[in-house]
Amino acid sequence: MVAARLAVGLYLLQSYPWDVFMLQFHATDFLQHAMWHHLDRQHPYFKESYFNKVVTVYQDIDEAISALFNEISNDCSTFLVSDHGFRGYEKLLSVNALLVQQGLLLLRSRNIRIRRNVLEWMDFLNLRRYVRKIALARRISPVSSTDKYDWARSVAFCPPVGGPYAGIYLLGKKNASTELKLKLIELLESSRQFKRHGKLVDKVYDADQIYHGSAKTEGPDLILQPNMATSASGRSAVTLVKRVKPTKGYLLGIHDENGIFVAAGPGVVQGASVPEANIMDIFPTILYQLGLPIPQYLDGDIIQDIFLSAPNLNREDYIDIDMRNLRKGTGSLATADRSKVEQRLKDLGYLE
Repeated sequence: MVAARLAVGLYLLQSYPWDVFMLQFHATDFLQHAMWHHLDRQHPYFKESYFNKVVTVYQDIDEAISALFNEISNDCSTFLVSDHGFRGYEKLLSVNALLVQQGLLLLRSRNIRIRRNVLEWMDFLNLRRYVRKIALARRISPVSSTDKYDWARSVAFCPPVGGPYAGIYLLGKKNASTELKLKLIELLESSRQFKRHGKLVDKVYDADQIYHGSAKTEGPDLILQPNMATSASGRSAVTLVKRVKPTKGYLLGIHDENGIFVAAGPGVVQGASVPEANIMDIFPTILYQLGLPIPQYLDGDIIQDIFLSAPNLNREDYIDIDMRNLRKGTGSLATADRSKVEQRLKDLGYLE
């Protein structure tokens, strides 16, 4: 996988003119999801023999980055960025099981409830793989994970995809109330709900306090952040908390907030540290490096501390674009901003 990405990257670098070049290596993401327990020497399932094989992927990545560096000139700015970090976890918290217990997510007919509950308990006991060929398992498996819910009477739902965060959707406008949000936040943050497992949730956020813009209604209403030893999802409606093992169907590595950011090139400070840098800051920083205008609607800012000469730009200097209109295809720049953009594009040779 690394060799194929590198081959494509080198071909593009050598064959076409470019102003910005980006290449993603995805192998480390797949690797850390599946093999995290063999990267952490403190993990109870760690094996040295697997570790020695796993690290060869990182060696391949290092060599690939070196090959790319050899193809670019010394006056090129380079960013090495990950969009997240990684960590392990010990427990899987199913938000839907809690919602079912509290009567906020309702199951359909008794028949479907029994069939799905049997399947989920088989999964919980790691028995599912042994009974796949049995007729009972074949009769259960066609029922999808969402077929069991009574959507018309349910109030809240968490999708089966999860990890370091889990999104909770309030079903129907009448349920998207501040009172219900506060009730759910108190419920999820309370350690009473998890009995002997203790407090598994660090924080629950109201999406209105995080997101803005015309598309914010398309996302979850609440965002749950579990503690560092826990992953959260809506995978099960039966098992509230499960201890995970490296068996089929469970990946022991999940995304973490802290990733990496390395900058190099002309005008970049050597040895600087930017602990407050955010993934959202990468795009405006690249725009600044290219001499292009920065839209005010962006959440991020220029990472100023990496430059020898700090950019003399504030939020007021960014151009004002109405994203609500642009999403509908009817937006336009103010005359002054349009002139700035056109002049920058002319300077770069894109317009005559």
